[in-house]
Amino acid sequence: MDTNDFKESWQRMGEQISSMQAELTALRHWKNTVDHYPDLPAVLRPKDVAEAARISLTKAYEVMCDGSMHVFYAGKSPRCPRAEFIRWMQAGGSRKQKKEETA
Repeated sequence: MDTNDFKESWQRMGEQISSMQAELTALRHWKNTVDHYPDLPAVLRPKDVAEAARISLTKAYEVMCDGSMHVFYAGKSPRCPRAEFIRWMQAGGSRKQKKEETA
């Protein structure tokens, strides 16, 4: 292995380490967020959203039905997956945040 090969190999390893460090940082952030909500059910009802976000039940219905988070319906009642609720909370939990993302 000559000097140039060694330098290229060393540079690639450095790039791989940087990439792994970025992934680790992202995973730590995700874990910290998930740990804030250890008791959430897999699928949240408006009551669950209201309790977890510390908002009124009326506001929970508003947020779930105004497009701020992706929901599905069980009959006429909105439901939201835990991961979607966490994503919404990470984004700041506001309608403006969601509207700005789609604009």
